[in-house]
Amino acid sequence: MNKLLKETFKKYEMEIFSTTPIIKCSPRGDEVLVWLAENQDLEIESMAILDDGKDFKGLKDYLIQTSFDAGLTKEKADCVIDLLNSNKYKDENFCKYRNLHINVGGK
Repeated sequence: MNKLLKETFKKYEMEIFSTTPIIKCSPRGDEVLVWLAENQDLEIESMAILDDGKDFKGLKDYLIQTSFDAGLTKEKADCVIDLLNSNKYKDENFCKYRNLHINVGGK
């Protein structure tokens, strides 16, 4: 993983727990859904998606959209902290993403 990215997160007392798989020719949102499906055994209390893309379908409530040029700014980091502290992941609207069986790329 990019050293600068790790250093930036550390600056804001954050760390990257995990990253999504890379699935060619699929929207980034599908990669997140696959990660969630593969990690159902984790007791996830909150989550935030940091990305400069927009293709996250029903996961937009968890997306903190960054800019490729600006990267993670203090303002965006504060948004991530607020989102992680909101426990939005436990909301009933998100329950539909639990117990997923994802079929990506016809597999």
